[in-house]
Amino acid sequence: MNHSTVADRYYLEDSRGHVGHNVQFWSKDGKGYTTDISKAQVYSKKEAMSQHDCRESDIPWPTTYMDAKKRLVVDCQYVRQAEASFDEAYYLQDNRIWEGNDIAFLTNVPGTCSEVVAHAQVYSKEDAERLQQITSYLVAWPKTYIDQKTRPTVDFRTVSKKQALAGTGIVLKKPQPLRSPTYRCGGCGVFMTQINYYSCACPRCDTLNRS
Repeated sequence: MNHSTVADRYYLEDSRGHVGHNVQFWSKDGKGYTTDISKAQVYSKKEAMSQHDCRESDIPWPTTYMDAKKRLVVDCQYVRQAEASFDEAYYLQDNRIWEGNDIAFLTNVPGTCSEVVAHAQVYSKEDAERLQQITSYLVAWPKTYIDQKTRPTVDFRTVSKKQALAGTGIVLKKPQPLRSPTYRCGGCGVFMTQINYYSCACPRCDTLNRS
């Protein structure tokens, strides 16, 4: 792909859903979706709009805008207590709370957690062990180990399509309204409610449509 300028570079979001608070992007080399923005495919404006025109749920985002929204989080699938070696500083995970697969860490605001590692409170080994003794759901993670396991993602709550696409000339397609299915009697063609269609015979011609 030929990307002539920084302004011509876009990521594509799969807006049909999020993983925790993380935006899903089309990944590099056509390998499905990823929340790790460093693994997201970069498209030209023409390529991104071509895909959006084919499927309106694929949303183009300027890379400069999304890169400025990155934050570092940790996927629980890629950390192991057995791998973590001794450290002088620790983060504490609240094992009751999950943001998708991302670990939630205690912050310096009492009673709050965040999946964003930059918001995590750092504890000494002694303080971490003391808190674990009185609070059963806390898991201590060596800071150095966790810092090596982070990945950059984008929180969908912090982005705005209106702001991101201002001045780009991109106009997104309006989602097609979902149409409710209609139920017509196979015998006489009269319209029926879904409940009546499947639960009883047609009141006009006595046809059993559920069969």
